[in-house]
Amino acid sequence: EAEKLRVQERKKLALSQFGRNGKTVCMLLSANTGLYGDILPRTLGSFIDEAKASAADLIVVGKRGKFFFEELLPGRSYAYYEFSDNRVTYEDMQLIVKQLAQYDRIRIFHGQFENRLLQDVHISEISGKIPFAPAAKNTARQKSETRYFFEPSFADILSFFQTQVFASLIEQVFHESQLSKLVSRMVLLDRTSSRIDEELTRATLLRRRLHHRVMNKKQLDAMSGMPLWH
Repeated sequence: EAEKLRVQERKKLALSQFGRNGKTVCMLLSANTGLYGDILPRTLGSFIDEAKASAADLIVVGKRGKFFFEELLPGRSYAYYEFSDNRVTYEDMQLIVKQLAQYDRIRIFHGQFENRLLQDVHISEISGKIPFAPAAKNTARQKSETRYFFEPSFADILSFFQTQVFASLIEQVFHESQLSKLVSRMVLLDRTSSRIDEELTRATLLRRRLHHRVMNKKQLDAMSGMPLWH
């Protein structure tokens, strides 16, 4: 049905209510706070390299990303959205999806969960377009075809589902980014805890050494004063 509708409109019908502008946008998924390990700096580095090499529109999500982006690329225009580090809300997603839906090509820079110890930088490309493909020929197909009535219209129904799928893809990327940040923070805190234990052991040994030095000095002072008793 979509292929028929596309042919009827001379292959120029946009089966969507998005109204795309033909541009490319790059979006950085950062965070509002620190202590997420090296996944955020590495993601920011990839985003900065892309921003320098292209003239695409830029979107930054998260306070930390905004701070470092303005420091590394002062004067470069961009759109900013503040998003929670812990949850994905429908209201916040709607604002971002509405902004992204204007573009033909969307590149999202975010961290991706690989395993419990490795979080890698990933670039998700989302277009939101429907890939049209001719229907496969079926020799056993019956001659009679079932006709359907679409209410309100096939284009409106297709646009609705396309919008929902597009929003679901964006939401999935946000969840992947949050998962990678969470695991990266856990690894960072675990390493920090191990370093604290090591430093505590060193401090305990140093305290004992200092204590022994003080005791030795007192004993030497006492022995050196013995001749004065006579």
